[in-house]
Amino acid sequence: MKGSIMAVADAIIEQLGTDSFADYEQSIYDSYQEKAEREIVNTLNDLLSSEALFNLLKIC
Repeated sequence: MKGSIMAVADAIIEQLGTDSFADYEQSIYDSYQEKAEREIVNTLNDLLSSEALFNLLKIC
């Protein structure tokens, strides 16, 4: 029985890449946070480099 439990634990560790579900969960959150930040930066860069915004600011 103990061998079976260890086999299951090893399979979970191999799949998650860590022996702690909390660490796995945090790495997923961190990954999505980084993706969200990159998307926001790219969107703001597109906005700030848009000709329409430039023309609107010239008028004001």
